[in-house]
Amino acid sequence: MNEGLINVVLQYLDIETNYGLIIDGKYGIGKTHFFKKILIPKIENTILSENTQKKYLAVHISLFGLKNIEEIKAEIFMSLYSILKNKKVRFTNAITKSIIRGAANIVGIKETNTILEELEKTVIDVALDYNKLVICFDDIDRKSEPLIITDFFGFINFLVEDGGKILLIANEEKLLEDEKYTSQLKEKVIGVSVHYFPDIEKVFDEILKERYENPFKLYFNYIIENRERIIEIVKVNDNNFRNLIFFLEHFRIVFSELENLFQVEDDFKVSQAEKIKAVFDFSIAVFIEYKLGKINVNNLNIFQGMNSSSLYSIELSGALAKDLNKNKTEEKDDQEPSYTEVFLKKYFSTSKYYFFESIFEYGTGSRAFEIHKLKDEIQKYFLVEEGNIARHIVIFNKLSYSNHSYLRLTDSQYKALTYEMLKYVDKGVYTLKDYTTVFHFATRFNNVLNMNIGKLKKRFKKGIEKGFNKYDYVDQLDFYLMVTDGTEFKEDVLEIRKHCLSINEAIGKANNKQNQENIIQLLENGFEEFMKQVNSDQYSPFWNDIPLKKIMLSLNKIEKFQIIRLANYFNNRYRRYIYEGLYPEKEFVTNFIDTIDNPTKKRKIRNLRNRCLDFLSKTLKECESNFS
Repeated sequence: MNEGLINVVLQYLDIETNYGLIIDGKYGIGKTHFFKKILIPKIENTILSENTQKKYLAVHISLFGLKNIEEIKAEIFMSLYSILKNKKVRFTNAITKSIIRGAANIVGIKETNTILEELEKTVIDVALDYNKLVICFDDIDRKSEPLIITDFFGFINFLVEDGGKILLIANEEKLLEDEKYTSQLKEKVIGVSVHYFPDIEKVFDEILKERYENPFKLYFNYIIENRERIIEIVKVNDNNFRNLIFFLEHFRIVFSELENLFQVEDDFKVSQAEKIKAVFDFSIAVFIEYKLGKINVNNLNIFQGMNSSSLYSIELSGALAKDLNKNKTEEKDDQEPSYTEVFLKKYFSTSKYYFFESIFEYGTGSRAFEIHKLKDEIQKYFLVEEGNIARHIVIFNKLSYSNHSYLRLTDSQYKALTYEMLKYVDKGVYTLKDYTTVFHFATRFNNVLNMNIGKLKKRFKKGIEKGFNKYDYVDQLDFYLMVTDGTEFKEDVLEIRKHCLSINEAIGKANNKQNQENIIQLLENGFEEFMKQVNSDQYSPFWNDIPLKKIMLSLNKIEKFQIIRLANYFNNRYRRYIYEGLYPEKEFVTNFIDTIDNPTKKRKIRNLRNRCLDFLSKTLKECESNFS
């Protein structure tokens, strides 16, 4: 794919020049990899036209973070220093010697003149002229601000005027943002500009072979099995290999931990392929979107809110939905798609969407990877009964939009599975996050099974209530049960959604009451367990639900050093950049400060306990200012 680029570079070396050559391309597409793995071997196998006994030597210099020309000279010197030491080489060109002398002070190498004199006297294996060097300057567009682009190009001009061969690697789109990077400046120094087009599959295979084939054979084989899928995702994300490597490195940790669990726990091994695929699909999406700068830890709610409802809403906005819903108002063609729509189309057009909070936190850098948390999340999705995935889950998956599995069913199979699914609704075995989707499955395609919608809604409500004691409380369930404008029987789905939310709220109240009692009891009698529990919940504003009177009573019973630890806990929880989900706790913090500072007789006593409470109050006041 880049034979033309290679030939341009080799021709550049073969002719007399006084200009540089720039290799242009977007970030992360493998320009540096191409230079090091492909161009350097070809450059160093190229004979000098003026001396057939010599070949070129390539040097790679990254400008990332460099602040001035002296630091650039230092980088050149350090790149050549091993040659000076190990190959008994002398530099015969005055420019090269001036670079070494100028750089020596920066890198801390003293007595430069002595070094050069000794090199002149040394037995020579090969004489190295400046004209033999091909210097490649990389990351020009990522230099430090103090390094002015005109100064750098002036230095390049100084080098090329004496016949030096200079290659530049850059993203010219980014360079053009610098107002000092003018066409006149470029034309004066750069004679040729060529664009790099990555060979996606070749670079992908090289990365895999180099990093994973020998040390991580099992992981290597799994990635190879999913090679086409990964390459497809790389292509739709501007061929960025830095983002790919970020995913590969992080997912390797997840994969290894999962494989260990599969080896030691037979029950967990059930549906192993489906489980690891669900984790893989979510991981590659989150890791790459994070590296693209499109998401961070504060986007947790968005990803929690994506579900099968989001998927079928998108699918029903296509041609099939228009055929089945001719009377519905079609969306305008020029309407901008939401981030959710773009995300799901990009990563989950043929796969079922599973949300894993442990992967999201790990991928966005907010928490280290915890395999046991991921295991719990997987088991909630893949319920196992008598060594097999639960029947109601199997039916749900067969009727889902993932891989268009429902279209592989005959009409009679489709009808039989739908009615079997409704029997499980009667038992209340689905999760609160699933019922709106299950209702949609029963009524989609303009109610193709001719259900009585009114009776069906009553049936669902009764079944949902029957499962009350089986449900876990779902934080922010309203985000999970997202219903879009394109949803068929939207008002009826919203009615089912409302019922699920009311059940969830009742479960939440019961849980809150129990959690309040547990937290207070632990604060008084099991401080270490108390700290573990409150630290495990970093994103929900549970402190608002705990009565301040009970907290104050507990503070009077715990040790003084534990009050200090509690202050440090709140300092970490409400650090400078507070997670927006905790904003409601500002009221708790304000009221807590007032309660601590209440001038009771007991608080007026000068003793160590009150000094610790003063420290807690001071810390909370500092935290309070962070909310704004």
